[in-house]
Amino acid sequence: MFIETPRDIYRAASHAAPSPLSCPFDPSDPAGRPAHRLARHRIDDRLTLVTFHGDTLPDDIGATLCPAEDAALLCVHAGTLALSDGHGQRHLLTAGTASVGRARAADRPLRIAASDGPCAFALLTVQPACLADLLREHCPGCLAPRQGCPTGPVLPPIQLLPDLRAVLHQLMASDLRSELLPMFRTAKAYELLSLTLDQLCSHAQDAWLGPRDIRQLRRARAILDDRVAEPPSLLELAREVGINDFKLKKGFKALFGTTPYSYLTSRRMSLAREALVGGEASVTEVANAVGYTNLGHFAAAFRKKYGAAPRDFRKQARLAIAANSAAG
Repeated sequence: MFIETPRDIYRAASHAAPSPLSCPFDPSDPAGRPAHRLARHRIDDRLTLVTFHGDTLPDDIGATLCPAEDAALLCVHAGTLALSDGHGQRHLLTAGTASVGRARAADRPLRIAASDGPCAFALLTVQPACLADLLREHCPGCLAPRQGCPTGPVLPPIQLLPDLRAVLHQLMASDLRSELLPMFRTAKAYELLSLTLDQLCSHAQDAWLGPRDIRQLRRARAILDDRVAEPPSLLELAREVGINDFKLKKGFKALFGTTPYSYLTSRRMSLAREALVGGEASVTEVANAVGYTNLGHFAAAFRKKYGAAPRDFRKQARLAIAANSAAG
């Protein structure tokens, strides 16, 4: 079955045929008290689910549970885990966070360790070809600058959105009758995978920028600086710098902390403030000089930025300057 988007993975759940695998660890300590509960289930040929609750996390759990070539999606339900790939890349994952990594890279297995006290998590292992195809098509930033499947965590841990945390909780805390559990587990495993990948892709598109993207976005900012009075539209700006409008909006905010429109407005207000305080132009002339043909819109934007109408701001600023000069 061809899967077009991360969300489409969930639709494929109805085609899965789950089969449980044996637990490789003894679920009890020598005294007979449960040290942890570990369950491993093969959902289908490309996806395996592992759930863990407990006080004691075996040292080699990452190497034992993750097939050598698979990619691993780790979602933490409780406690804090340390995820490392053997190449110096290490991330702490707290409750409600997730990360993606390669189970083994250059013969170094993925390491999962509890950093403090009891923990609970869900671990999904996915065939690398399936994950790489999805990420390459819909989230190239997750793979760059690496080629193919990631060699370590794709991204630093992300906070799971509320609907995703609810799915994780349902998967970890289900009390369904045993005959219904395989079907429930399959559906939730695919839902968890599809929603987490969707969020990871959105996060990467917001946060990841290559050198060429950065040059294009800086050029876009320079164009806005130079054409404050007559700026291009978003589509025109995107075409001029050679980038699509979606990436312009997302990348501009990731790089500069604001959207192109908000940056332009802030720049206009800053220039207007300088003109009002240091020049003799009227408020209407200042508004026109920074690209406003509607005086009411200019006044509203200025008041929102500086807390006073343009005329009042000019009067207050000049009184303050005069008072400071007299005092000096």
